[in-house]
Amino acid sequence: MEESRRLLESHLNEFFATTTSNDRKRQIEVVLENFSKQNGSWKQALYFLSHSSSNQYVTMFCLSVIETTIKCKWLMMSGGEKDELKTTIYSFLLQHSMPSSASKCPGFVRNKIIKLLVDVGKFSWPQSYPDFFSNILAITANEETVGIGLSFIKTISEEYPNCKDEISTDRKMELKALLLQQMPEVFERLKQILMSGLERYVCASREAAGGSQNHENAVVTHFDEVLSLTLETTSNLFTWIPLDGYKFREVGQNEKAVPFQHDFIKLICQYAYIDTCPYFSTKGSQLGILAMGALNELLYRKFIPKEFDFHISAVTSFAVDLLKRVESRSTIMSLPQQYLEKVIEFMCLVASHHFFRYDGPCSKQFITSLLSFTFEQSETVYYYECLEVWARLLDHLNAGVPFVNITLNRDDLIECFKQPMLDLATKIVLSTQKFEIETDDTFETDEEEEDTEAPNLSRNIDILVKIGELLPKESLEVVNSLWAESCVYYGGLASFLDPMKTTITIENDTNIKHFIFIIQLVGRLANVFYGHFERLYGDVFKKQIEVGKSILHELIKVLLCSKEYYFVKFPSSIVQANCEIICSLKTWVYWLARYHSEFIQTDAPEPDVQSFYEMVNVCTEFVFFTLENRTMIDHSIVLAQANFFNTLVNTLRTQHIFKMQCARSLIEKLHTLGGSLDTETFRVLHKVSAALILLPWQNVSNQDWDVRSKLYMEFMKNMSNDLFESASRTTALAFWVHVLNDQLDMLMSECTNSKRICWNVYKELVPFMRNMATQHIKEPIVLPEILTFFTTVMEVLRQQVGTQFFEETIKLFLLLFSRGNIVHELMKESDNIVVEKFLSLLTFMIKDGSSSFKKFLGEALTLCYSNIYPHLAQRPTPDLKIPFFQLIRDCVNYRWNYFFPSNLTARNAVLSSGLSVQSPEQAAESNFKLSQILQSIGHSFLQPDLEIFRFNLATLSSWNEKHKFYSRLSDRQEYMDQFMTLFFQILIQKSHDLLREEIATVLFEMASVNYDRFCKDFLPQTVSMNFPQLTMEYRVILVDKFSTQRNQENCNTHSSASTLACDLPTFTQNLNKFIDDIRYYHFCIECSSAQVQPNVAIVKPMMAQR
Repeated sequence: MEESRRLLESHLNEFFATTTSNDRKRQIEVVLENFSKQNGSWKQALYFLSHSSSNQYVTMFCLSVIETTIKCKWLMMSGGEKDELKTTIYSFLLQHSMPSSASKCPGFVRNKIIKLLVDVGKFSWPQSYPDFFSNILAITANEETVGIGLSFIKTISEEYPNCKDEISTDRKMELKALLLQQMPEVFERLKQILMSGLERYVCASREAAGGSQNHENAVVTHFDEVLSLTLETTSNLFTWIPLDGYKFREVGQNEKAVPFQHDFIKLICQYAYIDTCPYFSTKGSQLGILAMGALNELLYRKFIPKEFDFHISAVTSFAVDLLKRVESRSTIMSLPQQYLEKVIEFMCLVASHHFFRYDGPCSKQFITSLLSFTFEQSETVYYYECLEVWARLLDHLNAGVPFVNITLNRDDLIECFKQPMLDLATKIVLSTQKFEIETDDTFETDEEEEDTEAPNLSRNIDILVKIGELLPKESLEVVNSLWAESCVYYGGLASFLDPMKTTITIENDTNIKHFIFIIQLVGRLANVFYGHFERLYGDVFKKQIEVGKSILHELIKVLLCSKEYYFVKFPSSIVQANCEIICSLKTWVYWLARYHSEFIQTDAPEPDVQSFYEMVNVCTEFVFFTLENRTMIDHSIVLAQANFFNTLVNTLRTQHIFKMQCARSLIEKLHTLGGSLDTETFRVLHKVSAALILLPWQNVSNQDWDVRSKLYMEFMKNMSNDLFESASRTTALAFWVHVLNDQLDMLMSECTNSKRICWNVYKELVPFMRNMATQHIKEPIVLPEILTFFTTVMEVLRQQVGTQFFEETIKLFLLLFSRGNIVHELMKESDNIVVEKFLSLLTFMIKDGSSSFKKFLGEALTLCYSNIYPHLAQRPTPDLKIPFFQLIRDCVNYRWNYFFPSNLTARNAVLSSGLSVQSPEQAAESNFKLSQILQSIGHSFLQPDLEIFRFNLATLSSWNEKHKFYSRLSDRQEYMDQFMTLFFQILIQKSHDLLREEIATVLFEMASVNYDRFCKDFLPQTVSMNFPQLTMEYRVILVDKFSTQRNQENCNTHSSASTLACDLPTFTQNLNKFIDDIRYYHFCIECSSAQVQPNVAIVKPMMAQR
């Protein structure tokens, strides 16, 4: 045995040596693995462990052999062998892990041994290891072994509440119940340790205050480690222990209690203060961080029961006191970085989940201290983390969560917090100048999106907008007081223009960036004044209409002022400022439209009417000033103005703009501007021109449709010529088709007259577009736009186009995509966009209720499964699979009768549309297509992609919800059985464990169709066919998890077994037990059937390798 030990040590040293070759390592690895599989190898490992404690390689290898033995062979070992193993390693632990040990083992070895003993307890406590936990509590009470005991408790807390597959579900529940019974005593021990440590810190603090030079040695390093381990254990326990009380006494007693006393929370809070102590902030930094972490774990709990309110109140009170201690800059700068992060995380949790627990004085104190804490931060990153706390707090107030200890109504409550919030707004606006706000602060001019601020600016603005939602008038006054100064600065930049007016000399660009910030803020506040928060604050639009008018007037003044800088090319911040002014004004157009409809058009005073139209004239003429000077102005400004005008025309809907000479000039001469505008601006202006002609005017009886029809035909004549001329130029053709699609999108919800005028022109373009589809079938730039064109025409102009158009369009594209290998080529070359658009066209066809599309359903499905799906199924990426399965989902949802025809449906079809009842051949075809659909969905469940898996689970549920799909499959039971078997296998394999709840829901719905058959037929057959290695005893136990008798007990019902179908929570609980147990039984069988090698000394194999 000793010779084997020496050789093992030698070979392990050789294995981990840097000079050993990989081939030699593999040889040694095989020998070591063979040794670990030998029957009784754990006995040799125990001997090697006790005689080679100084060699860490030997120690860890022996522990690994013992670990395998415990996990795989423990249940088959005799009582004597079990006692020998656990006694030996427990003695080794105590002998080599105490501080006074001469041969103390490293921490990772100690933790490994503790993990092994915890695994033993997992199998044997309390049946054959009754003193397991009492031993742990005993060594925790001993000052020399307290660290070992705490490591035991921490490891148990990590392992027992969430055990893996080595034990059954019943054993898991038993373990957790046993552990909960020990918790009062565990927390009492933790409390004693923390109190002892706190006394030492207090004594050390007094010595330091008295000038003692030895205060750094007042806390022994060993005990610091113990305190750290205590707080780590507490934090881990807080993650899972029930807070609503639990049974911790003998079975049969229903007594419940909170697992620890109120003073234990206060003790943790005292440790969280340690970092704020001037004498021991460095020494106690780890303890303070760990204590804050424990409190955070407690606040992360989603459910705080009423019984625990008193304990949580201690934590929230601590938050106020802590903020008082750390609100000064000197204190903040002295705090360790990790501690500061934990404090901010803690404040964020209080603000978002527990602020309603405060009374009036405490809530005001919290806000006041948080205000100082935020703006005393010396590092930008922590300033923005504090802004996140404010965001949570303001969301809490906006949500209207009732306060427990404050009886004020909402208005009085907001008034209570009014001044601190206004102070916050003022400080944010001012302090933004000090922080790094230029990082990626760019503007967007996309016509679909609001201008998107970069992270720094937007996070400041988000807070100000939230304050604006609570205090609209007051917050605007704060902004106005600072806006005026910024506008004066902006206007004064004219004195720094060069003679050519293309450059402004700015030494420090902080002020211009601050101006941009204010302009963005004013734009964001438009949502508040437009009236989106009537439910909470009443109609802000009506209450603050004068304020809104003043903002708009000031914005227009700034816009006119910016005219001086429109030719400036440098610096870029001036160009950005000009664009931000336009974007901000664009957000206020919606306010202007409401002002027009509710005031100007309802007997408003003449001065107000004149003022309104003057604003419209100024904005519109400014747009055309930009267009006239487009070659000298930055293209981003031109595009921003085009998008602004598009919003103005689409939102305001006034005849006044249509009759302006500049607008009519744009319609007539737009086609001549193409060469001097970028394509995006040119496209937006086309959309604006069409909107001017086609969109109806608000509250106007005479819409002049005849005049506008002629004007539209003339306008489109020029565009049509450009379209026809671009037939052979793919990029140009794609652009013009996109322009056509823009107009269709604009008319989606408009009146019949607008659509009629549009179709009178578009019907002349349809033959050309069909020809282009055939000609450019392989062009990924053009064909998606053409497919979008036909889809949108059918959707928007369905009442105008007629049945023939629908049928001809579908026939055309079904024919085009059925040719040869065209789909495969498109999927390789066009990045899927063409096929995706085609699937969207088919999806629209399926969802449309007209009879024109019904006859094409079979042909469309044949095309999908013959030409598209074979290529799609082989692809690992999900990009095109979602559109495909959306089509399949809608086929069944909207064309249900194709797959499941009824006699009544058939008769109605004959009477209404002349269609014949399904023939046997047609019925066979529809059954075949349903089989294809179900097989493709089943195949998707075998893929690793979670998104597709979740989508198709939802698809099955939607079919069942709308059409009782699972009941309809009762005569096709093989499909149901295959799906259920597949879901069971997936749950057992844990391949899609993130979707465990969704899978359980679908299984429940399937089983509920015939729960009796599910229990008596399906489960026994599935277990015997798919898990043949399980013994009959195991199979019976597994099936019993879903037995009707047990479910009757769980459901507390006297229903007969044939009609019983338990609720979803009970079914899910049974399912989880079934899955966990089948994995456990697999584990047991694998362990018992593992090949056991004969006992062979380790010497010979190792010598043979030489």
